[in-house]
Amino acid sequence: MSYNHYKKLYLLEKYKNNFSGGSYNILDKLNDTIQSNYIHNYQFEIINPEFDRDDIFYGPFIAPVIKDYIKHQTFSSILVDNTKFYTTTPLNDNIFKELVRRTLTLNKILNITKQVQVFYIDSPFEKILPDYGPIKTINVNSGVSTNYYSVVYRKEEAPKVLVHELLHQYEVDCNSACNVYEHNFNLKDNQKHKKKLLINESLVESLATIINCMFMNKDYKKLIEDEKQFILYQSAKILNYYGYKNYDDQHIIVSDTSLFEYYLFKAVILNNLDEFIDFLNKNNPVNILKFDRTKNKQLYNKIISFINQNFKNKINNLLKLNNFDKTMRMTKNIM
Repeated sequence: MSYNHYKKLYLLEKYKNNFSGGSYNILDKLNDTIQSNYIHNYQFEIINPEFDRDDIFYGPFIAPVIKDYIKHQTFSSILVDNTKFYTTTPLNDNIFKELVRRTLTLNKILNITKQVQVFYIDSPFEKILPDYGPIKTINVNSGVSTNYYSVVYRKEEAPKVLVHELLHQYEVDCNSACNVYEHNFNLKDNQKHKKKLLINESLVESLATIINCMFMNKDYKKLIEDEKQFILYQSAKILNYYGYKNYDDQHIIVSDTSLFEYYLFKAVILNNLDEFIDFLNKNNPVNILKFDRTKNKQLYNKIISFINQNFKNKINNLLKLNNFDKTMRMTKNIM
């Protein structure tokens, strides 16, 4: 059953616009900042697209089939202010232009002064649930970043993925210090070793989804409400794939990527949005996007506290469907 079909059958109540004051008052300020600083037009200089492909497109977070695809692509490059953009699309491609606008807008909002590099490969590979075996990078990941560059290597979800990777590149996240080695979740890597939890990915993916809704529509609140339901559906789909009939089952989840963090922990965060935004606001009242890295442990404890019986019941109700579609997208609202 597709998400849209599920929504029509089971989400019978229309959105009531009864959003609580706390979190959405804070998010309204962020939305106002994005709308008032959005870069609609930009001047650019065409530059020579020289870079080390082996250096940029390496590592475990780009699947081999996509690495092979990238090898055969031709890039164009432009310079806008202090930011370099590399793309496999025409320069007038609508998605590429939106990536440029979002980068410039976030540069301005976050006062980014270092040189930023963005690579966009509009590969046609969609994220699909496998028929069998572990869910892997090819099924989940769409980008990678360092402190110096961000890479988006799928057309699917590209604008949201860019925001995710830029938050890493800007170093406004909680970084690797958020990683948790001791936890009670049954997560294993491909060698069946216990996996650490990359809580940083949950924080960044949740914020990127919220910001994506703001970039897409001034009436962003309804989009966020849809994202809350969609990521619950996606989380139940993953648990169902690994044999779960109930949230409290203890089946082993084997994956070579941050599956739990991208989907289930994101669902936990978005479905406890008031408390999450309140936590971020207390963490940094000046700008909720800039995380105070001295509070990494508090972030993990806060997320764990959200996994209550009410959240488990939402997942369990979805697990009763036992018939999900195949998409592994992390976001409902895309260009």
